[in-house]
Amino acid sequence: MGCARQGGAVDAVDGRGRRGRLRLLVAFAALTLAAPSCSFFFVRRPDAAGGGYAQANCTSSGALPTADVVLALLQTVRTLYAVSLSDSDYQGMALSRSSDISFGLTLTTMFATSAVYGFHNVNACREMGGSSRPYERPVPSATRAQKKADEDAEEAAVQARLRARAAAAAGAAAANAAPTVTPTAVDGGADPIP
Repeated sequence: MGCARQGGAVDAVDGRGRRGRLRLLVAFAALTLAAPSCSFFFVRRPDAAGGGYAQANCTSSGALPTADVVLALLQTVRTLYAVSLSDSDYQGMALSRSSDISFGLTLTTMFATSAVYGFHNVNACREMGGSSRPYERPVPSATRAQKKADEDAEEAAVQARLRARAAAAAGAAAANAAPTVTPTAVDGGADPIP
């Protein structure tokens, strides 16, 4: 039965094994503090002020938000393990059980929120035209002359559509205003109806 204490209440081998796992989990929690919320710090948002002409110089890779999801899941497991322990398992530790649980919940929330933020910005970047390949060189933005030419071409297209709609409306109005001719049964001819 290993090294049982006098009185036989606690098996020392089981106590050390459990305490060792607890120390490992506390060390893991400390390491996750060294790499907090990848997406909050490293995911670049698309530039909203670009007006459609700015190249999407933003993060389009989902690697950082995925790392946040993995860290949030590991923190959840670690916190659930801390919930399963008793206060006596934390004797001689730097953290109390309640502190460890609240610490774990805080880290889980932080990583989960960072993952949501990261995935939201990555999807916005991809919709704006950002590359799904993170190491691809960005396309240079258009010059002022190119932007002006694009705006002029777009304005000409809008004006052409407006003229076509006006012509179609005028044609429909002219067709409705023409006199209607119906044949009469008496003389077989057609008389205009006013």
